[in-house]
Parts: sequence; C-alpha cells; structure tokens
Amino acid sequence: MADKRFLLVIVYITLCCLAENNGRNPPKIVTKHGSLVLKAGEEGDIIFEPGQGKKVFIGGNALNMSAVSGAKGEKGDQGSQGPAGAKGEKGEMGPPGRVTSMNGRVNMTGLPGEKGEQGDQGQPGNPGLNGTKGQKGEPGIQGLAGKNGSDGIQGPSGAKGTKGEPGQQGPPGPLFNTLTQTTLRCENASDHGSVRFMSGFLQVCTKLGWQKLAYQGGLCEELNVPQINHEAFQRSTFGVLLQFNGNLDVNLSPNTTLNNITTEYQGNAGGQNITQYIQSVMGQAVKLKGLEYINLHGIPANFWSGDEWSVMTLLKFHDDGLLGNNKDILVLGDGIAANNEGFHLGLRQQKVMYGFYSSDTLGSQTLYYGKWYHITWTWTKANGIRKIFVNGKIDKSADKTSSYRGISGKTQIGTWWSGNNGLKTNVEIDNLYIIDEAIEYPRLNQQLCYAKAFNLNMP
Repeated sequence: MADKRFLLVIVYITLCCLAENNGRNPPKIVTKHGSLVLKAGEEGDIIFEPGQGKKVFIGGNALNMSAVSGAKGEKGDQGSQGPAGAKGEKGEMGPPGRVTSMNGRVNMTGLPGEKGEQGDQGQPGNPGLNGTKGQKGEPGIQGLAGKNGSDGIQGPSGAKGTKGEPGQQGPPGPLFNTLTQTTLRCENASDHGSVRFMSGFLQVCTKLGWQKLAYQGGLCEELNVPQINHEAFQRSTFGVLLQFNGNLDVNLSPNTTLNNITTEYQGNAGGQNITQYIQSVMGQAVKLKGLEYINLHGIPANFWSGDEWSVMTLLKFHDDGLLGNNKDILVLGDGIAANNEGFHLGLRQQKVMYGFYSSDTLGSQTLYYGKWYHITWTWTKANGIRKIFVNGKIDKSADKTSSYRGISGKTQIGTWWSGNNGLKTNVEIDNLYIIDEAIEYPRLNQQLCYAKAFNLNMP
C-alpha cells in the first residue's frame, strides 16, 4: 500500500514540476541502469508532502516528518558489498546538493544530469587580417628551346610596272674599221677623231680627211700602248682582235691559220641578240651588264695552258648596286670552278684580278668606277710568271705561280666558268686582243702620249 502511495506521490510531483518549470530546465524522472532517478529543476528541490497523519516511505522505512529531529539511532551492521555496477556515462556537473532534516525538509545531493543537446551554430566570425607578402621565389629552370617554325607561304607577285619613257637617242658613233676595210667615211664633224688601222698604220679622221699618225718624233717622245699592242698582234702566230664597233666580228692576225673562231651573245633573257654598244674612246665598246656574256668559240684547247699569252683591252666598269660582296667585274674566263682549272680575268674590290681558281694574283692599284683603263694580263710558263699592267705600267708581277691545268675551248667574255657561277658583271669593253706572246711595254713614261694627242679621253 505504501508503494502505491509513493508512486502516486512521484507522479504528482512530476506533474507539478512540469506545470511550474515549462520555461526552464524542468525536473525529470529518468531511469538509469535499472534505477529510478529524480532530478530537481534548475532552482528547485525535491520535496515530499504526505497528507495529514501520513508518512513517506523509502525502502520500507518511514521518513521522520516531525519538525524535531529524533534521537540518533544505533549504528547498524555493515552490509555486504554489492556487485559493481556498469560504468555510467559522465553527466553534466549539477549544483552542489546538501542533506538537511530541518523544518521537515530533506535535501539530498542530486545525481549528475545527462549531457545536454548541442547548441545552435554560432554566427560566422569576421574575416582574418591579410597575411604579409611572401618573399620572391627562386627562378625556375629554363625550358628547352622551341622548334623553328615552318617556312611561310610565298606571297603573290607584285603588279607589273608601267613601261618607262624611251631615252634620248645618242649621237652617231665614230667609224672604226675592221682590218679588212679599205674605205670609211670621214666627212662630217661627228666623224672627227675616229681612228682606224689601215695597212699597218694608225689613222685618224680630221678636217683634212684621214691622216696617218707618226708613231715617233715630234708628236711624242715615247711609244704608246695602242701601237705596241697592235704591232704585237700583227707579228703573233695566233692573234684575235674584237673591236666591238656595232658588231661582234672576230679579226685574226695575219699569221693565224685558224678560221673557225666565232662569237655568240648570251643575254639575260636566254640568248637573244640584243647586244648593246656605247660610245668609247676608240670607236664603240660592248656593254655587258648583269648575266650577259659572249661565247668565244674556237680558242685552241691547249691555249691557256700554253707557254705564253697576253690579253689586252680597254675597259670601264661600274657598280650601280649590281655587284656582289667582292665587287667582282667579270672580263674573261674559261674552264670550270676547280683548283687551277678555272681561268678568270677581271677585277675584285676595284683591283685587277688574275687567277686560275684558288690560285689568284691581285693587283696593287685601286681603280675608279666610271673611268677608262687599259689593262693587260700576261703569262710566261717557263718561270710561272704572271704580270698585270695598268695603262702600260707594271702593277703586279708574281713568279713561280701555278700553271693553268684546265682544258680551253669554252672561253667567254663577261663571265667566268661557263656562266654558271651566278655572278653578275657591269663593264664596257673595247679593243680586246688575245695573242700567244707575253707582251712587254719597254718605255713606261708617257706611254699614252700618242693616243691623248688626238683624244683627251684616252687613258
């Protein structure tokens, strides 16, 4: 009966607690490891209030409900130790309890409460301050070089330019005969100063007609280059003369037995006969520019490797932005581009060039663009002697030089080595002699006096 009353008291207390503490941490009745646990509210105590004349029993023992404490009972025998219970979960720390029996109220230290539920998540904190700037890192390892790009596509050809205005017509050239001519016109003032060789004599057109010029005495005290060249040509056993007076005719010396020496013009556009001739100091001269050249067919195969020879000519050269890095002027060539097999005569860096390919002799004197010069190259095989003359004066002499070992037969004017070198020339050539004798100019002072007597432009 007492147990039922106790249960009713507990239910009553629970209902009261729920009614009075719905806004705070309420009192609780829970079970824990088989025990019934009463938990007071946050600010309350556990209070038992039995009816008038009734008692509160705990474990079969009635609590003393009088206002005055009873006498202390005797100490009971020590009970046997019960079995150890399972370890309970750690509860939240409750407020310190106390046990009193004053004024009919019993206070007991409360058991630890259960762990409370997780609270709501707090609001995000403010952003932290920016950190200081880090130090610059070490440079990375250099990467591999990239591959070359492919060639670009060739652009379209430009528009064709308009044709330029025709140039002014030049004055008529003076008449300068070939060796076989016997009569030439010497009538107008424009003919005065024209020169011809006739029957072994040099003649000039004057107001009085053709006049034979004396080589010595009175007019000049010294011999002249044109006379020496022509006399050497006349006595040579093989001699070729090209005067370029409006044509490419070949004149042979009286003692030459060959008669199959011919010429052929090769132009920039592939060999059409559009040879250009200009006014010269001794008649007319051929002008070769760019890749133009003249084939000279019929020179004997062993001529340039023979015992002696000479090449004499009047020439004037130009650059005009056309020449290569070495400023080569191509005058005469033969053979191929191989050591001592590539015969070539001309100029390089404005000095006379004499070579057999990789075996070259270069003159000493620097010549000027746009000026006429008389150039002579000679060869004497006995001592390997090469000589270069400029206006009849020795410019360079070299002995014990290499001989030409090439095969002749492809001699060309205005190019070297069969015209396959891609080099360009820019030269005017007049009175080109080729003879089988090493010519000498014994009198070196005023050797051009005679020529200048009738033409001041003569070098």
